[in-house]
Amino acid sequence: MLPTRAVSRAPQDVLRDKLLLELQEKNPGVALTHLQQAVNGRPSLAKHCASIARSLGRAAVRAYGPTRAQSFARPVCDTAFASGVAAGHL
Repeated sequence: MLPTRAVSRAPQDVLRDKLLLELQEKNPGVALTHLQQAVNGRPSLAKHCASIARSLGRAAVRAYGPTRAQSFARPVCDTAFASGVAAGHL
């Protein structure tokens, strides 16, 4: 039997998963606020911010519908959350 190794995950993937769970358990506004705090605290995540925000936008549409999802928009990563909402609505 071969030893099982823990698979190392990239920090942005860990953050995305954590925020998607938070979006489901709380709301998209909380997740977006924590995304901004994570990027402020760890600037190396900034290049992944838009991608994570778009993922949150698509998940928000699935959970809340397009109109309600858009109401959670925050000025995080420019308009990435809004573009995720729009993509999730199509």
